[in-house]
Amino acid sequence: MNSVETARSREMHDHEAWEPDFIRGFFQVVLVCGGAECGEVVLASGEMTVGPVVSSSHDWTYSEFYLMRHLMPALVPIAFPERTPNPVKDRVLEASRLLYFDASAAGNRIRTAVEELLTHQKVPRTTSSSGKRRRLTAHHRIDRFRAKNSEAANLLEAVKWIGNDASHEVALSPLEVIDGLELLEGALQLIYNDKTQRLTNLAKRINLRKTSVKPKPRSGRP
Repeated sequence: MNSVETARSREMHDHEAWEPDFIRGFFQVVLVCGGAECGEVVLASGEMTVGPVVSSSHDWTYSEFYLMRHLMPALVPIAFPERTPNPVKDRVLEASRLLYFDASAAGNRIRTAVEELLTHQKVPRTTSSSGKRRRLTAHHRIDRFRAKNSEAANLLEAVKWIGNDASHEVALSPLEVIDGLELLEGALQLIYNDKTQRLTNLAKRINLRKTSVKPKPRSGRP
């Protein structure tokens, strides 16, 4: 872990009322994944401050505190099903790069990922009214998709609301954006994960008949 104090912070040391918690600066640290098959190296950096803490003996002391702003390479907090469209992956990667530096901008990216997903699912972007083309909002596009996959549409609608907050100058936290990413991941699993689709369809058939159904033979299984 390396930390450095800003020039302005160093100047403040000469102030007659100076206290250690006036200190401001930056930090960087190299992180290494402990996974046996990974070992990936990530550079983390961000803001450093100093503040008071109480020791185990109840004495006051000061310690450095760190607020992470950047990770390089960015860590994508969700897993993609194999058939996930590349434009959706690209928007999620952009969101991951922005996550700790500008969470609201990251929220905008996941909202755009929803639009890319709807486009890949052939949900129209526009409609015709009185001979004129009119752009459909994300909400209207999700409503159209609902007839095809209502469960995934519910998840995408929640992602859209998080993205709307980002677009309307509501300050999002990284955790709120991660919620949106996990909701998006759930929708991707419902749409592009073959096993999830099969189980969802099987549940619908069983619930409709209110009894078990004769299984269809699957390749590679006895």
